[in-house]
Amino acid sequence: MAVGILLLLAPGVHLAFASLPNGPSSKLPAAQSITIPNGYFIPLEIESLSNSTWLVYSVTSNVSISTALMNTNQFNTFNNSNTADISNAINLQNGTSAQGDFQVSLGDYYLVFYDGQSSGTANVTFSSITYPFTPYVAGPITPPEPTGLASFGLYNASGNAIPYTIQTPSLEGSANISSIQAYNSSAPTLSDTVSGVTLQLNAELVAIGTNGSEQNYWVQNSPDFVTSVEQVSYNDNVWNNTDLNGFLSNSTVTSPNGPSVFPTGANDSQGLYYYAYGTNNYTYVTPFDIKLFLNESLLQGQGILVNVGDQASLNGSTGATPVNWFDNVTISDPGIQQAYFYVNGNDSTPIGTFYDVELVYCGEGNLEETNFTQMSSTLSLYYLNDTQFVPFPSYYSFGGDTGETADNLHVNYLGNGSASLSIGTPNYVYLGEEANLTTTAISSSPSTSTQSTTTSSISSSSSTNSGASELSNAYLIFIIPTAIAMLLAATVIVRRKKLEP
Repeated sequence: MAVGILLLLAPGVHLAFASLPNGPSSKLPAAQSITIPNGYFIPLEIESLSNSTWLVYSVTSNVSISTALMNTNQFNTFNNSNTADISNAINLQNGTSAQGDFQVSLGDYYLVFYDGQSSGTANVTFSSITYPFTPYVAGPITPPEPTGLASFGLYNASGNAIPYTIQTPSLEGSANISSIQAYNSSAPTLSDTVSGVTLQLNAELVAIGTNGSEQNYWVQNSPDFVTSVEQVSYNDNVWNNTDLNGFLSNSTVTSPNGPSVFPTGANDSQGLYYYAYGTNNYTYVTPFDIKLFLNESLLQGQGILVNVGDQASLNGSTGATPVNWFDNVTISDPGIQQAYFYVNGNDSTPIGTFYDVELVYCGEGNLEETNFTQMSSTLSLYYLNDTQFVPFPSYYSFGGDTGETADNLHVNYLGNGSASLSIGTPNYVYLGEEANLTTTAISSSPSTSTQSTTTSSISSSSSTNSGASELSNAYLIFIIPTAIAMLLAATVIVRRKKLEP
């Protein structure tokens, strides 16, 4: 009788990665273990979302097995036959280990593990991934999702996902809000407010050391709206994305605003800590226009300074205000020689999340999903290229890294790095490409040095100063990495191979 194994992956959560010296990238998902009785096989379905996809896998077993990569027609022939012939495949390897690195076209593929050679049970470990690392890597996307604008470092050209990279010291996200309301009756169970909303500017910060070592941090600039009473506070988070047990402390991450490193839970025993700061609440009046800034600069021999700012350019009938750099966070690491915010469609962070930049509406915090009842807003998302903020080369209508989500929002791309959001059926799609047209200058941001551009890649540094107000830790926006290593995006069914009598 067939045995079924079902392994599920929560939406928006991806696997941790381990090193493998193969393929266009040296990273594969952490190995998963399965058991195959003699005479049975397991097909692992893998979806290629591009005509230029690289499929990479690694397999080991305690006994000799057949590992075959098949297209749909080859697998259907094998699955429906009454023979044990597995030779009709893109690639077939027999033995206790197998590795593959293949370029495949758009479509479904099957990595088949068949214990047809041994006289006992096969204990198999395997991992696989496809590159480019698209936001649809885990399959179709359904509501709710963080909704707005995001760059995943990918073009979509006639069925081909073409990756690009961006390195930049500064990011700008702006919102022109005419109306905004949300409601979630279960929000208090997550320590959130029923009408709470966040607008999150999220980015991956990469730090390179003298020996080539790499540290990854996830940085958030997230105003928190209580829409029923028109109140907003300004918040930021920093997470260690270098590994699943990434550790931050009040000595490794500091701010003039005081000690602000917290565990992800009251009884955290795994070292999963994050930095957080929040201001007091302020009243806003629609139409409400706001710009959000993230800026990094290298402190030679000390580490990285991350500046987090906002600028309210319209609040009802009031005019523009100066940029408020409400937090200035120092990540202490004397060996850091280079740092930048990073977008790359052909790679993933050490914990398996996307190298994306996203400006998205979400639930208030603590992985909350909220339902929008009113929305009329325009979002714009830019990065610093030389002395100008410019659009990213391409955009999607949803983010990939944050754990908070939203429902009932529809995105309409306007071009030049901007999109309008309204109440309606969610559309989680590729929005299109940009000509990288120049938009606003850097006059409102910290001073910057000269930058150089090579093949869609920017590098530079900048600096600033300023302070903020007292801590308000009521609503913290974060992704919980502990779930990542526990889940696998696959449905695995052990099947008996029919043999001729």
